[in-house]
Amino acid sequence: MSIYAWRKGDLNEAEDMAIKALKMREPLFGKESSETLNSINLLGLVLDGQGKYDEAFNMYRQAVAGFKKLLGTDHHSSLVSLNNLGLVLRNRGEYEEAETMLRKALAGSGKVLGLDHPTTPMCIGNLVTVLTLRGKHMEGEILYREALSGFANAFGDDHPSTLTSVHMLAMVVKLQGRFEEAEMLYRRALAGYEKMTGIDHLDMLMTTSELGSVLGYQGKCQESELMNREVLASYEQRLRANHPLKLVANNNVASTLLWQGKYREAEGLLQ
Repeated sequence: MSIYAWRKGDLNEAEDMAIKALKMREPLFGKESSETLNSINLLGLVLDGQGKYDEAFNMYRQAVAGFKKLLGTDHHSSLVSLNNLGLVLRNRGEYEEAETMLRKALAGSGKVLGLDHPTTPMCIGNLVTVLTLRGKHMEGEILYREALSGFANAFGDDHPSTLTSVHMLAMVVKLQGRFEEAEMLYRRALAGYEKMTGIDHLDMLMTTSELGSVLGYQGKCQESELMNREVLASYEQRLRANHPLKLVANNNVASTLLWQGKYREAEGLLQ
């Protein structure tokens, strides 16, 4: 139930349910059981999604150590938890360590599970987010295209993992200044999310935010402002005041106002 709430974007409910599941499983199965470790990993995922990166880091570190001891380094659960630890390191701004972790996860997944297993394109996509943040855009684009092809072949064009890869490829393309191509990719991802998740799903909101940014870079400021305001309004209803996504959305609206010369209104948002 916790993972269902998380996928809906109801992060507070997801955290409550993940904590309850962990409290039930630990005395029932033991601290080092796969059931308990799965609950720890899931709680880390939910905490990460809420921007509680230090707490998520502690959960993921427990999961990595536990799965490695219980199942071995190359087991699927060990690789997924290692990948998750790399992601939270990225979110904490520790990019070099994150890249090391994510390369290990990708190497293990490719060797043990194969390139066609869904976990491998996921690991590729996550590694590329860090490569992009470190300015390695060309390597990132090549790997994202591999991930996108892998997810499309495994799941189809409208699967959430495929759409996430489209979104992330658009991000890499945008960072190289190819705004028209990025716009097309973001619109492709957005159309897929609209069919699957509804208008306020977190993945869709993040794609809408990125599309608004790309539109702004192309001088399409009114459409950009409209999209960014929709995202901010939704985040204000569902996220805590200082959540990183909400802060980014607020700054995006302010940027679109500045582009249009609405300086006083922008200043009000930035205070």
